[in-house]
Amino acid sequence: MNVKKIKVAETPHKFEEYMHEIAPLSVEDGGGFIITFPDLPGCMSDGDTIEEAIINGRDAFSSWISAVRMIMSSKSDTP
Repeated sequence: MNVKKIKVAETPHKFEEYMHEIAPLSVEDGGGFIITFPDLPGCMSDGDTIEEAIINGRDAFSSWISAVRMIMSSKSDTP
């Protein structure tokens, strides 16, 4: 499998400035907590505790922003 390395991008706003929601997961879904970002489609993570969900959410947030920036910059390179 080939994995492309994505450079971590600077975000226009801090993690704390983006709307995010934390909700408990059912036992059927593995328990713990899920964090989602309504303004960032598909950006989500989870954790066993709220604190862990936030830590993992920061990573998901950073990865989402970096991936979108990479996609947008590659589109601007094509005529």
